[in-house]
Amino acid sequence: MINIGIGCSLEDFNSQSKYNEFSVINIENPLYTGYLENHSDEDILFFNKLTGYRYIVDGAYIDLNPGTSEPKIRQITMEKVIESIEFAKRIKAEEVIFLSTFIPFINVDFYEEGWLEASKKFWEEVLNNNNNIKISLCNTFESDPEYLINIVEHVNKDNFGLAFDIGHALLWGEMSILSWYKKIDKYLDTIYLHSNDGKGDLHISFRSGILVERNYEFQEILKYAKKINNNLILKYFDKSQIISDKKKLEQLLG
Repeated sequence: MINIGIGCSLEDFNSQSKYNEFSVINIENPLYTGYLENHSDEDILFFNKLTGYRYIVDGAYIDLNPGTSEPKIRQITMEKVIESIEFAKRIKAEEVIFLSTFIPFINVDFYEEGWLEASKKFWEEVLNNNNNIKISLCNTFESDPEYLINIVEHVNKDNFGLAFDIGHALLWGEMSILSWYKKIDKYLDTIYLHSNDGKGDLHISFRSGILVERNYEFQEILKYAKKINNNLILKYFDKSQIISDKKKLEQLLG
């Protein structure tokens, strides 16, 4: 059975009783700059006291680039990635997901080749020291998943894979979301679900925006996702519709 979850902060999860209806909680706090330096043991205790939930953690992202050629930036990035993984382990999360830092708009061969090779070395080092939690890379600005697949196949670890952000693929992808899903499904546990207007990364309900125009593809993705028991995370900025959207997803999944 597919698992429907919600992306939220620790603070929202603690204060919003409606989140209790979700079995998978995607904790976003490590995305927030400064959180990993300032979080307390009380945060960890909060999670560890709860039962009945599964956790997925977002890793640190902003201004961090595993594909950098600058040694000092690489060092800082490694520190934040390891801190993210350690946080995820401490709350007994099953997966930690890192947004990609690849910028295709640069459109220069030496940048792309350098980013890819540096990323392979970076994630190989990370995975050689972390074999007891799923670590996944997630598409952001990519037009297709080929570089991310290349990194995962090079590292070649059972606990290293990909996540799929449908909203990002709708906005920046140059292939259908169904084709994208089929290319990465064997590496995939978690799907981030949101929509947009085709102009900005709005993280709006899947029942609005341009995802509505791709309804056939979306329905097909749900069929495949149901077969392999993907996690399906509602990844919204405005969470006022999450309960009605959860019910609609359950109807679509049968």
